[in-house]
Amino acid sequence: MNPGNTRLDVALVERGLAPSREKAQAIIMAGEVLLNGQRCDKAHRKVSADDAIEVRERYPFVSRGAYKLERALKEFDLDPVGKVVLDIGISNGGFADLMLQKGARHVVGVDVNVDQVDWKLQCDSRVTLLKRNARYLKESDIGMFPDIITMDLSFISVSKVVARMSVWPQAVILCLIKPQFEAERHRVHKGGVIRSESERFQILSLVRSRLETLNWWVTGVCPAGIKGRRGNQEYFFRLEYGKPPGVDATILAHAVST
Repeated sequence: MNPGNTRLDVALVERGLAPSREKAQAIIMAGEVLLNGQRCDKAHRKVSADDAIEVRERYPFVSRGAYKLERALKEFDLDPVGKVVLDIGISNGGFADLMLQKGARHVVGVDVNVDQVDWKLQCDSRVTLLKRNARYLKESDIGMFPDIITMDLSFISVSKVVARMSVWPQAVILCLIKPQFEAERHRVHKGGVIRSESERFQILSLVRSRLETLNWWVTGVCPAGIKGRRGNQEYFFRLEYGKPPGVDATILAHAVST
């Protein structure tokens, strides 16, 4: 390593403290890395060969997404034990891994590219992977009735995919709302971060209204367990079909200000 010229996430991999940069970034942002005895949550921080790096706790999940969802399970008092989970936008598999570790019976993971799913999950008999654009998902594609639907989407409004979920009206949806992908373009600031609480509230209110027109009602809301990669504060909506009136503006505002 060049003195003072190596990123912290790269150094973690080079020193055998993380298996990949993606997982290194996850444990850094989760606050589990000490640099010279002090917590450091900046993956881009430059370090040298003389710097002491310590991981306080080995990263327990295949990706940092698990930490986002973990808080929602606690906030909504939702127990995955014995449940079938439909994971829309499985990506590396953080949500799926968490659900399985929490006792889910089976996870069906859907994404346009399932090759990126962690190898551990690809080899797990409790996981079924489906290469599909979720906007065109059909009930017959799944082959089982999901109890819980998790959703982590980028570059698309969640309402466009939630509309397809009405074939499973008894399922509870835990939907990750990313304000930067729901906002009108002029609302997204430099770097793709929505910093204003009032703007985030307006965006969440708009998404809630869109979902209500689909008869999916927001019966719970909370911030995600950790922020997005660029620092965006994201949120989880708990959605239930045909159960108005859902959360009101006061509850929504409280979640944004938390």
